[in-house]
Amino acid sequence: MKFAKLRGLIKEKGMTEAELANKINLSASSLSCRLGGKVDWTLPEMRAVCDVLEINFSEIGKYFFN
Repeated sequence: MKFAKLRGLIKEKGMTEAELANKINLSASSLSCRLGGKVDWTLPEMRAVCDVLEINFSEIGKYFFN
């Protein structure tokens, strides 16, 4: 599954994908497309996710580039 670690972290933080989408100003369907690998992430989107989920920028590869 694409972005399985990222999906796991969303749950670990007690958040739904819809809540994350709202916090990073994406629609739930747009976030779903990114998590499914159908649409590429932009750098600003990755930074926003890192901010919300408290991902250290040095660990970005672990969540976005498998």
